[in-house]
Amino acid sequence: MVLKEMKKVAALGLKAAGMKKSELEKHLAPLVKAGKITSKEAKSLAGDLIAVGKKHHKIVHNAVKKQVEKELKARGYVKAKSKLKRKAAAKKSTVKKKAAKKKAVKRKTVKKKAKKKRK
Repeated sequence: MVLKEMKKVAALGLKAAGMKKSELEKHLAPLVKAGKITSKEAKSLAGDLIAVGKKHHKIVHNAVKKQVEKELKARGYVKAKSKLKRKAAAKKSTVKKKAAKKKAVKRKTVKKKAKKKRK
């Protein structure tokens, strides 16, 4: 009998990914009430189901995304990213490095000024 209920809960599968833990616990409440599982087990099961649901959702999402991209490229609707976009993406990291370098220089000058004042 417990196996039947567990199969029903497992059948939620992807649906569990979008549910809150408390909502999932409400679905498990009849099992707790019947004494087939403890409330602690229900809470851990709810967490596990949500984690598995999210994992399966991500797998399905990525598979669909890859297939759609493949079909669009095959039909000529999507082209590879332009060189400008690739360069722009590369520039972002260099901009961050330059900003960090400027901050480091400012810190050094502040420290030097503080040392001069002490002397």
